[in-house]
Amino acid sequence: MAGNALAFVMTVCFAALVVMSRRHPGMGMAEISAYASLACVIVCWPLMSPVIPSAYELCVLAGFGITSTAIGYLLFLVGGRYIPSGEAGLIALLDVVLGPLWVWLAFGEDPGLATLVGGAMILGAVGWYLWSSYRDRSAAVPA
Repeated sequence: MAGNALAFVMTVCFAALVVMSRRHPGMGMAEISAYASLACVIVCWPLMSPVIPSAYELCVLAGFGITSTAIGYLLFLVGGRYIPSGEAGLIALLDVVLGPLWVWLAFGEDPGLATLVGGAMILGAVGWYLWSSYRDRSAAVPA
């Protein structure tokens, strides 16, 4: 139950961050991401294992944090200023849907037919929504 509550709080905070980045375009996203990461460290510190990772493991974790998390969030928040917040949220949720696909492709772990069908339905719905909203916006612009 605590994990679900933390996931909910994280989702609400991320949604607020996306909306704030659109509402206040002058905000520095790198600084805000750094403060958010610091707050996460403070909250999660008591929950950490007392075992300290090796130097190699720390380098791998740092590389993962910099390449996938820091750069990904920074680009998402900067790019999210140029599209509606709802669309940014849909694009962000694609990470959850595509996760099993990447694991299946990279490691051969079978996600199951139901997961693949459900993921395909979600990808189709998001693609249809984004395509139709793009078409509506381009039709509204005079040629």
